[in-house]
Amino acid sequence: MFKIITLKDTIRIPPEAFGEPIQTVGREQLRMKYEGMVDSELGYVVAVTDIEVNPVGKIVPGDGATYHRVAFSLLTFYPEVQEVVEGEVVELTSAPSYELDLSTLCFTFPSSWMITSLTMKSKEYLWAKRRGDDS
Repeated sequence: MFKIITLKDTIRIPPEAFGEPIQTVGREQLRMKYEGMVDSELGYVVAVTDIEVNPVGKIVPGDGATYHRVAFSLLTFYPEVQEVVEGEVVELTSAPSYELDLSTLCFTFPSSWMITSLTMKSKEYLWAKRRGDDS
């Protein structure tokens, strides 16, 4: 399930970025920190949205950067227990694991997560149910 989560954090604006718009630098700092992250509470972070950087920052002695409070939203994907997600298996590995394409996201997951037990016959990517598996 996709969710939008609102958070607050403190970001570091490096001295070389002082001449740029603070919202642009803030967005880039948050993207580097959060996008692509997988967290047990947030899920998979897809994108950072709706950023509001406080223009008044703090300077820490010995560091030339400024630190600013920021409020922002994250678009996350957090699959619920027994949630059905439709997608296309685009790659198989010898692990065995699958890469699932959800059109905007690609996930790699272990084959033990599959509801139906499938086996691959040779390298021709032919799928068949295991014998005795009636699910």
